[in-house]
Amino acid sequence: MAVIDDIVKNIQIERRKNRKLKQRKRERRRRRKELKKIRPPRDCRVSEWSEWSPCSKTCGIGEQTRTRTILKHARRGGKVCPVLEETTWCGSARACPRNNYFNWS
Repeated sequence: MAVIDDIVKNIQIERRKNRKLKQRKRERRRRRKELKKIRPPRDCRVSEWSEWSPCSKTCGIGEQTRTRTILKHARRGGKVCPVLEETTWCGSARACPRNNYFNWS
């Protein structure tokens, strides 16, 4: 009978351990839910702008771009990320060499 008593005792101990583990898991889950409610929203964070790229044309009107990257994505309803690329015009028609077709000198 001592062997059976030991087996029953071990089963009871295991059941208690399992109950405690389940309780801890439920408590952790509940705490996580509460923290999500408490934690404030996080706005998107981006890097500084890069330098402007070289002009796409050496003669005439071209484009230049600059970029930035996302450092942290928005979470929990924070502000969305701003534009990550900007483009602007560059160059000039005056920068082009003049055609000397009509110069007969």
